[in-house]
Amino acid sequence: MKEHIKALTPENPVALIEHRIIMPSGDIRWQRWSDRAIFDKNGHVAEYQTVGRDITEQKRAEIALQDSERRFADIISFIPDATFAIDREGKIIAWNRAIEKMTGVAAGDMIGKGDHEYGIPFYGERRPILIDLIFGDNEEITKKYPAIQKKGDKFISEIYIQRLYGGKGAHLWFIASPLYDTNGNVTGAIESIRDVSDRKQAEEALIKLNEGLEQRVKDRTEQINASLEEKVVLLREIHHRVKNNLQIIISLLKLQSRYMTDENTIAAFRECQNRVMAMSLVHEKLYQSEDISKIDLGNYVRFLGNSLFQFFGRSGKGVTFTTDIRNISLDINTAIPVGLMINELVSNSLKHAFPDGRAGEISIAIHQKDRQLTIVYKDNGVGIPADFDWLNAKSLGLRLVISLVEQLQGTIELDRSAGTAFTIVVNEK
Repeated sequence: MKEHIKALTPENPVALIEHRIIMPSGDIRWQRWSDRAIFDKNGHVAEYQTVGRDITEQKRAEIALQDSERRFADIISFIPDATFAIDREGKIIAWNRAIEKMTGVAAGDMIGKGDHEYGIPFYGERRPILIDLIFGDNEEITKKYPAIQKKGDKFISEIYIQRLYGGKGAHLWFIASPLYDTNGNVTGAIESIRDVSDRKQAEEALIKLNEGLEQRVKDRTEQINASLEEKVVLLREIHHRVKNNLQIIISLLKLQSRYMTDENTIAAFRECQNRVMAMSLVHEKLYQSEDISKIDLGNYVRFLGNSLFQFFGRSGKGVTFTTDIRNISLDINTAIPVGLMINELVSNSLKHAFPDGRAGEISIAIHQKDRQLTIVYKDNGVGIPADFDWLNAKSLGLRLVISLVEQLQGTIELDRSAGTAFTIVVNEK
């Protein structure tokens, strides 16, 4: 009789035996036998029962699982990050070389420990933090470590551990992910740990560097702003003084004209006054502007036109003045020649286009595109005679307009079909 059957007692009446059978075909089969002894009231064996069944498929699955876990552990062993894995019951199935080095705990002391009995020295807890969360959120842990983040089915955290490396301490980054079988069922979990102390130190050094740079930029910006404010004040003062000097020139021309009797000379002096006034007005507008580098062209042209109407005594006397100039700002190098052109054109219209108190209209439309200005000047007065060679005119006014157009690398065209209409295209300087 089999020895294990002889060893059965009333206290231990059952024995389970597994054994391997090699079939004649060479196929290996596994069997599991359950041997039971039945005792009488005196404790003597009354009979024996033996039940056997084929467990080949179950055994193959167990062997395949063991092989899979062994291969999994071999793969994890070469991962540079400290890594371990557990199965669904919490038994450690892999503990790689990097975590041995980090914790000082050998794989042989950890593999096979189950039901989360393990503890990792640097956690300061009996069990790991993140990997347990795979099998259900632990509110106590998440409250204690608010830095834990959940991204999809993964848990991520970063913790400073004081007891690591003989009390030196280190910043560690953790990530825990579930493991799945082919049917999508969770079969375990894996956690990796990375020492990010160098990165953390670099980040802290970068933060300090940025703070230092920000402070230097702030200090430098304050210095630049202070210097800029001084320059703005200086430029405003320059524009103001230039305007005052031009006003003095206008006054001198006006004073000098009082001692003249020749009408042509007086008219020439008055035209010079208007030209100086057009330039003076640019400096006055820049002095008053918030942006001293740009002048609002629409505001400037309207003011210039109204000033000329008053000068020639035509305000409110049958000739109207309209403009279509929207959101155009020019610097002084372009504004002055444009202002002088408009000064000459408006002056010519007021002097010649509306004789004997004739009513009419003067209009100016200016549009801007890609640093190019299109100026359309019109009046509906008597017009320029068809036989008048305006491109070679002897009068200073039209010659000045043509010269200014050329100065701005532009073109000028005249339409005499209905009054006078000039189309001028110039480039901003």
